Amino acid sequence: MDKVSIAIATYNGARFLCEQLDSLYSQTVQPDEIIVSDDCSNDGTVDILEEYHRTKGLKYVVNEHNLGFNKNFENALKNTTGDYIMICDQDDIWMPNKVETMLKAIRKHDCTKPVLVSSTTMDYKDGKVIRDNTRPRMTWLQMLYGNNTQGCCTIFNRLLLNKAIPMEVPKGALYDGYLGMIAGMTGEWENIGTPLMYYRHHSDNVIGGKNNKNDLYPNIFSTDRFLLMDAIEKRYGKEFIPERRKEFDKIRELGKKKSKLSRITATIGLTKVPFITRMKSIVKICLQ
Repeated sequence: MDKVSIAIATYNGARFLCEQLDSLYSQTVQPDEIIVSDDCSNDGTVDILEEYHRTKGLKYVVNEHNLGFNKNFENALKNTTGDYIMICDQDDIWMPNKVETMLKAIRKHDCTKPVLVSSTTMDYKDGKVIRDNTRPRMTWLQMLYGNNTQGCCTIFNRLLLNKAIPMEVPKGALYDGYLGMIAGMTGEWENIGTPLMYYRHHSDNVIGGKNNKNDLYPNIFSTDRFLLMDAIEKRYGKEFIPERRKEFDKIRELGKKKSKLSRITATIGLTKVPFITRMKSIVKICLQ
């Protein structure tokens, strides 16, 4: 039977951590291990981890010094042993069928390749759902243009993790986009479009809540996407699936366009992106 690991990165997460851990230990299909990397918390987080270690068998390590967001997640991932790995934030709530549903979804793919499957979320604030992020199924093309890889929504195989580590995530970019782009360009990437967790919005969010738009194709000129593309091209370019390279190169060229006119012209040429989305992007360029 395939072994499932859940990797969590914590930092001063005592406020919501118990509710999240309880949701993990209430899954219809139980993970084989839960691995936590703590980034020198000083608010009681480690006491909670120790309690769940004693009562539930949770495994955790406390970093000798603060690693930061990306490296703390990488450290958690490096300590997993499962055939499939799921990433978990410290402050959300998983629906009871999340592990079961994601495991079924990834088993439909060819896992002799790097594979990453993602779901979506119910945005959650002050005990209430504020947005249902149900979407149509998305493929590698949406990944490439929109970078729709949210770490806490993913499951991926050991092959992808072994390929990615050590991660060379450029400053200004995020580890989950890095994993998603490797899978999308060298293997298989899918977003099943189904919400399987409550993504908690609160004042201490590291990433979430800053941009709450439900857009399959965010701004295609975002700096972090070009940084990621440069890093992935350098390390994995020889392994790209040929048909996907054409789109990759086309988008990467956008980052070199300096004038508004050249950007507008390039955007019009993105024929695989829906017309309305191209028009929205053009309006953004004009307003810059």
